[in-house]
Amino acid sequence: MQLSSSDANEKAGRKTASAQEKLMQQFRGGSPAAAAADAPMSEPRRDWTFAVIMFVALAAIPAGTLIGSPWPIPVLLKHLASMPNCQSAAFFGLAPAERSKPGYWFWLDRDDDGIACEPWEAR
Repeated sequence: MQLSSSDANEKAGRKTASAQEKLMQQFRGGSPAAAAADAPMSEPRRDWTFAVIMFVALAAIPAGTLIGSPWPIPVLLKHLASMPNCQSAAFFGLAPAERSKPGYWFWLDRDDDGIACEPWEAR
C-alpha cells in the first residue's frame, strides 16, 4: 500500500505535534504552576488589563499638572487655553501677561522683555 502525498504530510504533522507535546511535558515537569503559566490569557481579561493600565497612565498626566500648579484650577485652565496665540490670551483676559504670571508663554513674548502679548503702537 502506498501513501498519497497528503496522507504522508498529515502523518508527518502528527509525529511533529506529538514530539513537540512530549518535549513540552518534559520541560514542564508536570508542575501545575508551569501548566497554568503556559495557558494563554483570555481575550477579555487582556483587553481589560490594557484598558486599566492606559487609564491610570493617562489620568496621571493631567493630575500631575493640576496638583503641581501654583494657580487655582480655573486660572490654570485659562493659562493652558491661552497657549496658541495672543488672540486666545486676550479672549481669556490674560493678555498682556508678565513672566511667571498666567497667560505668559515665551513664544508669545516677541521682544523677550518679559511681557507677552503686549500692545504695539502703530508707526
